[in-house]
Amino acid sequence: GALERIALEHPWLVVISDSRDYALWSEGAPVPAAEGGALWNGGLGRTLANLAAVADRVVLIGDTPRSQVDPPVCLSRHADDVLACASPQRLALDSARLAEERAVAATAQAGFVDPTAWVCPSEPCPVIIGRLLVYRDEQHLTATFARALANRLLDELR
Repeated sequence: GALERIALEHPWLVVISDSRDYALWSEGAPVPAAEGGALWNGGLGRTLANLAAVADRVVLIGDTPRSQVDPPVCLSRHADDVLACASPQRLALDSARLAEERAVAATAQAGFVDPTAWVCPSEPCPVIIGRLLVYRDEQHLTATFARALANRLLDELR
């Protein structure tokens, strides 16, 4: 239904994001992990191509780095040591997945925005940047932090 609505609107710009942290099912059965990446990338590519056919411009936002802890819970236990809640980049980042997303976007002639430098600008990836809590849980940004990134995203979309 969403794709049909977008086609009716014929927008100038469609921005899409995704996350593969969910179990993938096909035809009523779970997809083995070894097959999931190719199946996901194929579906993402078709979706981007379908959007590109009805919109002037399509942009995919890559998945964000993940915290290895639940930041609010961790910070409540380590109020005097916020680095105790930071995540090493090797665990927080999925460079291979970002490369796949970038390649799928390029094949579909869609733009690609990588939010990694905004969310994880240092080693280790912090849970607080400036005075802002980055994550509300292991994978979701806080609304306040996301709003603080608005101008950076707008610059990328231009």
